[in-house]
Amino acid sequence: MTRVVSTSSRLHRIVVLIWVAFFLRGAFYASILPIWEGFDEYAHFAFIHHLKTFGTLPRKDELVSAEISRSLKLVPLPWSLNKWQFPATTHDAFWKLSSVERLAREDAFANLPPALQSVREGEFVEEAKQPPLYYLLSTAVLNVAASSSLPARVLVMRLFSVLLASLVIPLSFAVSRRVLGETHALSATILIASMPGLLIAIARVANDSLAIALFAVLTYALVRPEPWDSRGALLIGSILGAGLLTKAYFVAALPAVLWSGAAAFLRLPVQKRTGCFARVAASLVLALALSGWWYVRTLGGGGPVWNDAAPLTPLLPGDLWRYALAMDWWEAAKVSLNAHLWVGGWSFLGVRSWMYDLLRGIFLIALTGGFLRMLRSTPRFSAVWFLYGGFWGALLYHAFVNFINVGIPASTGWYLYAVVVCEGVLVCSAAQWLGPRWQGYATASLTGLLLLLECYATHFVLIPYYIGLTSHNAEGGLAAFHISQATSLGLQGILSRVVINKPAFLSPAVVVMLWLAFAFASIYLLVMACRYAEAGRAAEQ
Repeated sequence: MTRVVSTSSRLHRIVVLIWVAFFLRGAFYASILPIWEGFDEYAHFAFIHHLKTFGTLPRKDELVSAEISRSLKLVPLPWSLNKWQFPATTHDAFWKLSSVERLAREDAFANLPPALQSVREGEFVEEAKQPPLYYLLSTAVLNVAASSSLPARVLVMRLFSVLLASLVIPLSFAVSRRVLGETHALSATILIASMPGLLIAIARVANDSLAIALFAVLTYALVRPEPWDSRGALLIGSILGAGLLTKAYFVAALPAVLWSGAAAFLRLPVQKRTGCFARVAASLVLALALSGWWYVRTLGGGGPVWNDAAPLTPLLPGDLWRYALAMDWWEAAKVSLNAHLWVGGWSFLGVRSWMYDLLRGIFLIALTGGFLRMLRSTPRFSAVWFLYGGFWGALLYHAFVNFINVGIPASTGWYLYAVVVCEGVLVCSAAQWLGPRWQGYATASLTGLLLLLECYATHFVLIPYYIGLTSHNAEGGLAAFHISQATSLGLQGILSRVVINKPAFLSPAVVVMLWLAFAFASIYLLVMACRYAEAGRAAEQ
């Protein structure tokens, strides 16, 4: 008994260390990414600011604060906003300005008058269509930093997002332990903590971080031994309602919830089915009661529940069928998976095509193996697949709508991190086909590949672009980075550019310390992945 307690305590300590490593890695990205470089970040922050300042949910035609609007004309913006008119500038254009003009912009940004926070002007709060739960929680955090500068407030909100999303680490361990057993639960957790695309997705001000945590809780609820007892039904209904109040894409969880409820209903003796049906129905009613008011309010106002949810013009079933036949579904899946594996923020920076090809092939093989294992495994494993498969269905539907509306079969692949716990379980379960001798090494090798991808992408793509060493060519491609460019600028020059438009306390010395913490955390994950690959093999033998 003492040995069991000791082993459990040791595992929990390791999970806590992985959790800390994940947060440190996320904090590094939150600190070095330029302001507004996160996907739609300025609009997400504007939602929180509006809610805090005016005490109401923003309307779909609401303007951002003058402070945010003027910052968009001073700081370098993501490449995706390259159509905005001067004085707005992308990172490419910013570094082509004279040093005098750059310094003038930096000084003006650092000294934006606080009075501008209560004035509306300029751009729309494009994310006003979003459900409000994340923004309501964030308002309390923003109140704590209300007197700070704009870059300091953005950094605080980024760290809050990282903290919310970091809950995925202990939850992934809990889910993986139920589905895969303790031996492989740590490998799955380490794999998730090593995913570089996940860190890019959460190190920004946005509601995805809360959605990731809530999807992880829902996954845990569905893999409980009795998911539809009274406590489970309450948990599922509450989390589903909270999820729908966080991101509209939580509708993708409904197939898994309904399947889980139906499976529980059919497993029970006839005399107990009425109670099970009542609990499932009550859970769905609870979710509707918690979130339905917002959807009624949004639909009643004439605005979309979420962007690109339907064709811009009504189509007949025959037209939809023709579009479906014309669309390249493989291209849609490939683009989505590439963006899921890694994409460099709202500038949509990318790595070498062969890197995407390699990792995409590995993930597709692993996901296929996970699906085949589901066919011969427990109902709890099936719930994991239904959550993951349901979200893929939602992504492909979004790609289909984009194909109809703009002719591009693509979706926001980073949304797939909402079900990253399911992905970690499926990938690690597929490795079990290799047998006890190799399965741990397979997972550790994939962890190593992800960390290598991150090392290259961060140091040879992200940072060189943000500090002006690389830029886009006439065709929109990013020029290659050469070490000689960095050596000519020097370490001090690199660090001084990294901290441009950052909070005053984020000095070059602090950036170095954050980078060291990031490096040590990454090395720790790799060491633990290798250690538990060997431990898993020994346990199986």
